[in-house]
Amino acid sequence: MEAGQNLRETLENTLAKYKINRGKVPLAELEGRYKKSYDKLKEELKQLTNDYLLEISVKGFKIGDDADELIEQMQKRIHDSEIGKRAGAAIFKNYSLSELEAIGAEVKQMLTEIYNPYFDRHCCLYIRPENLDPENPKTPWVYNDLIDKFWSFDRECWETRPKPEGGATLMFIRPKEGET
Repeated sequence: MEAGQNLRETLENTLAKYKINRGKVPLAELEGRYKKSYDKLKEELKQLTNDYLLEISVKGFKIGDDADELIEQMQKRIHDSEIGKRAGAAIFKNYSLSELEAIGAEVKQMLTEIYNPYFDRHCCLYIRPENLDPENPKTPWVYNDLIDKFWSFDRECWETRPKPEGGATLMFIRPKEGET
């Protein structure tokens, strides 16, 4: 079973338990007589919600040592969109895992828009000696140093290839000062 699916099932079960408690036991009793176990359940649900939201919205983004500005932009966008409040309401008020998943999809889209220019800056031409042969030059490969993969024009996807013997020059295209 995939880790994300297991996390989802655990969240779903914990949410069901929370919903049952809220529906059958008066809030005054939950916060009084059952305070310790109720607080523990709420904290567990909060942690599972956070972990699952991260799993469905952030997983898959690869970053390098130069990602400080990227991370700052992502955090600002999440904060400005009040994702935490909305996720909390989806779970603790509406008891809705599907609403949380919709928020996660929105976050994934939002972060992808910020991430794509960063990813693109890590694409380069992988120039080998045969690419510089004046008699019969071969087209250089497109490489991304974040994911350590080459672009396959035939399959239209990134793929792992062995790096050829003899070294290579990586040619990055950088925007002019002031451009993004």
